[in-house]
Amino acid sequence: MKIIIYILIILCFTSCVTESNFKKFHLKDEPKSAANCAAWYPVKEKLVVGPVTYKEGEPILLPSETQFVIIDCDSVAKSKSKVKKVYVRIPAPIRVDTIFKPTTYYVENTAYRVVLEDSIGKLQKDNGDKEKELTSVRSTRNKLWGTLIVLVVLGAGTWWIKNARVV
Repeated sequence: MKIIIYILIILCFTSCVTESNFKKFHLKDEPKSAANCAAWYPVKEKLVVGPVTYKEGEPILLPSETQFVIIDCDSVAKSKSKVKKVYVRIPAPIRVDTIFKPTTYYVENTAYRVVLEDSIGKLQKDNGDKEKELTSVRSTRNKLWGTLIVLVVLGAGTWWIKNARVV
């Protein structure tokens, strides 16, 4: 029975992998390490579409751009011509309106996020420990001040009693 226990203890201690051996293994086999990292911590992709904004443009007159307009004129009917409709060439205003639709594409490194969350957790724990230590020091300081005030009042009282003259 002792032999089995000794063998189990030896197996427990020999099966442990140190940090340096772990690093050597992963530095030796980088593609496998990268595949494991990608499997454990996939990249998060997110597309955010912002609100659509519309900006109305101002009309611009360009001499090269013209438009034919049909005008029905009474004055033409009085003339000898039988055509009541006249085509007139006028410059056409061009207006350029702008529609802006902002899109943002986020790619998040989840492995780095896990590292940051872990460091935030450690910092919060350290902060909690420091807060407890600070409250302990403050309570000790307050007790010392209270003791000092009581001693000063007692000392002043005994001095007054000792030096008081009875009339």
